[in-house]
Amino acid sequence: MPEYARPDWAVGQTVRASGLVEDICEHGVGHPNREFLERHPGMEERGFGVHGCDGCCRRGRGRPEGADPDEAAKRRRDDSLRRVFGGEADG
Repeated sequence: MPEYARPDWAVGQTVRASGLVEDICEHGVGHPNREFLERHPGMEERGFGVHGCDGCCRRGRGRPEGADPDEAAKRRRDDSLRRVFGGEADG
């Protein structure tokens, strides 16, 4: 398996059949590996950065004061969905 930097919160890594590398959190949730997505920008453009997040991958990233992480996550999700499917995202 290729090695990508694993965040401190991750307890493991896995590679999906699609080739996507995910960091596995303590809850068993797969979060797309940021380094992998940076090296393979086409994967994120096709929506592979969108995932059922439990918040673990946001640990330690720091946010501007007053920023609403839920709104920021919704904007990123909507942007990804627009890139993949076109049009407006429902949400």
